[in-house]
Amino acid sequence: MQTFQNPFNQQLKTHNRPPPLMRLYPPLNLPWQLFQCPFVKGSARTAGFKIPGIKKGPPYRESVEPSPPVQTPRKAPEPPGAIKPRILKTSARVYNRHLPGRDEQPDPYPTFVPAGRIKKAEYRHRIFLKRMKKLTIEGPKPERVPYDPPSRLSGGVPEPKPAYLAQSLIPPVRNAEPHCILVVLDLNGTLIFRHSKFEGRPVYRIRRHAHRFIDYCFEKFRVVFWSSARRNNVEIMLDGLVSKLQREKCAAIWGRENLGLTKSDYLSRVQCYKRLTTVWADPYVQSSHPKWNSGGRWDQTNTVLVDDSLEKGRSEPHNALVVPTYDGNETDDVHILPQVHDYLNQLCYQRDISSYMRLHPFEVDPFYTM
Repeated sequence: MQTFQNPFNQQLKTHNRPPPLMRLYPPLNLPWQLFQCPFVKGSARTAGFKIPGIKKGPPYRESVEPSPPVQTPRKAPEPPGAIKPRILKTSARVYNRHLPGRDEQPDPYPTFVPAGRIKKAEYRHRIFLKRMKKLTIEGPKPERVPYDPPSRLSGGVPEPKPAYLAQSLIPPVRNAEPHCILVVLDLNGTLIFRHSKFEGRPVYRIRRHAHRFIDYCFEKFRVVFWSSARRNNVEIMLDGLVSKLQREKCAAIWGRENLGLTKSDYLSRVQCYKRLTTVWADPYVQSSHPKWNSGGRWDQTNTVLVDDSLEKGRSEPHNALVVPTYDGNETDDVHILPQVHDYLNQLCYQRDISSYMRLHPFEVDPFYTM
């Protein structure tokens, strides 16, 4: 038997045996390296050799001849100033797999694409179509579906209590010295704008002057953050808004869990109401009063709710400071928070905030200058 010397495999030298494929076809008398792999360059498939006993067709071919070039028609030149459409950058193999007929000549050896990559490409393609549809639609955005009212077990739609209304009818009195007040701040729509999950922009956008406004509130007043979002989303919004020291100074950080909703209303899109009586009944919040030991308490005379929805403060309407909703547009947003800053300076001199806000509610001045 003829001995085959392989400089790349010392084991063949010791055993003095040919490779398995050459033992099957010894009459060919060809170098066995040509048969080591039918899929690599330099193998028998690409060298033009025939392998007896193997069926014709993929992945083997009798010979490899260069295919004739495909005549691709040239595109007409685009007119100057034409708007080019945005194209999603995705692997071409995925599109060849799912869009037959895109190539003029189908590939006889299609490339295998994993299922995970296909799902990712389909997802990105849906997002691309959604963006293109958003760009082509003209006119204002359609209004969102109105909220459903909460159930009776969640408290229903609240109304101001007679005792609260009677207290707010007292004529306002201005004190000579300012006193500390409790400021309940909303997050989404008031200090932060939260983008849609399917848009490629940052998830949150902070309102202009928000950091300076929050620093001022922590320096002069007691602060409570209360949002209708879930607690995990509240924590995410606060991470880019307040510092660790300010978070420790908060009288409370509340979310959707503190609205008194049932489980079904908590998971549904219902109208939320921020009852300030819930804040006044919390012992931890009450302990943040600077004169707690001498009998000082938070109530309607020293509490203000800063929110972008008047409906959320329906139970205490004369303690609600309503600001325009922040939608992320900096050009349309005038100096809102500096005006809120000045208004809070006036409230801290009032003996009863509710009586003052009933006669002098907060109004935005479009000609305000800093």
